[in-house]
Order: sequence, then structure tokens, then C-alpha cells
Amino acid sequence: MNGMEYNKLGAMYTEVFRKFWDQNLFSDYGGSELKYKDVAQSIQTLKLIFEKAGVQPGDKIAIYGRKG
Repeated sequence: MNGMEYNKLGAMYTEVFRKFWDQNLFSDYGGSELKYKDVAQSIQTLKLIFEKAGVQPGDKIAIYGRKG
């Protein structure tokens, strides 16, 4: 993906997250819910962690997690 496509995609995500900020994005059958704002805040936290770790645009990373 070139820089221009990346910027358009980022702008699209920003617009959607702002538009639906207080609405549910994900929900479990059991009742737990994540709103757009919850996911946006998690993304921002990961972004800061990666920046502090020295991850640069174009670097490849993997995220592994499990529900405990």
C-alpha cells in the first residue's frame, strides 16, 4: 500500500470512529460490548507502545493474545 492509499484509509477510519464514537462496534453473545471509542483508545495505546519500542512505519509486527 502506498503512502497516499494509507492516508486515505487512515482518514476513513478516523471519520468512522468519530461518527460512531458512542455506538457499539463489537459485542459478545454473553453481553460484553466494546464501543468505537474503546477500540480507538486501544489502538492509540498500541500506537504509543510501538512508537516507544522503536517500531517504524513499514516494520512487520505480530500481535498474539488470548483471553485469560
